Amino acid sequence: MARLVPCIGLLALVSWRSFCDFSLPRTPRRGSLASRRALQPDELPTVAAPGGSLPNGELREAYEPEMHLDAREGRVEIFPSPIYRRKIRPSNEEVRALNDEIVLNFRRIMARDEKGIEYSKTHYAGGYTSYFSLPALQGWVPPIQTLEEWLRPHIQEFTQHALLQDGPELFMTDCWANVMGDGTEHMFHQHKKSTISGTYYVQTPRGCSGLLFEDPRLDRTVAKQSRRVVEFPAIAGFVVLFESWQRHKVPPNCGDGERISVSFNYHWRYEEPTKIPLE
Repeated sequence: MARLVPCIGLLALVSWRSFCDFSLPRTPRRGSLASRRALQPDELPTVAAPGGSLPNGELREAYEPEMHLDAREGRVEIFPSPIYRRKIRPSNEEVRALNDEIVLNFRRIMARDEKGIEYSKTHYAGGYTSYFSLPALQGWVPPIQTLEEWLRPHIQEFTQHALLQDGPELFMTDCWANVMGDGTEHMFHQHKKSTISGTYYVQTPRGCSGLLFEDPRLDRTVAKQSRRVVEFPAIAGFVVLFESWQRHKVPPNCGDGERISVSFNYHWRYEEPTKIPLE
């Protein structure tokens, strides 16, 4: 298993440096020697996609490139998988105070959330999650509301680096507690019906498990290959953001205590559809 340990404050982007450095030249038609001459970078034409719709109803503009890369030779990676990891706030005192408040509130919630406790016995053995009982903590738990406020600049930065298309405002749709005891794990999964997902680490005892991401190309390959994963260590006070389609998991917790985190989803805020009275 490959391990990736980013430096503090580092934005981890898979081979991002080369993302905007290359392009493939258009292939000239066969004919005269002049027409077979390799095009120079300053000779590459820029052609806009015609308007209108295709026979299948899709808009032609959907096929127009958002960026044109140059014609230098070399390695080119056109669709990297960005993962964002950064400390939530520079001040250690602020971070510790927030984490203490989150732990205190999670203890109170666990003492009263009978539905969540019952669900966790079979689906989150050895731990507790409020995902299926109280999945919107940002609406009523004060320290989680503070966390949501602190997350805003990180969400904005990740949105830019992930090259997400402009759309409505992104807002937090779900937010839930995760308390992993000895041996608690979370198998590979995705966060459907979301755009950006992430985890904020509240308590990370020595030896606790990190966050594993799976190579997204595995289900697109023909030849059999070994499963490739990358692990990001869990460090209290840090947030990890990723696109919601990215499959990830948390291995069994083998730390010296409970591993506590806050998970969340963001999605576009669309306007309410227009309603017409039927009577």
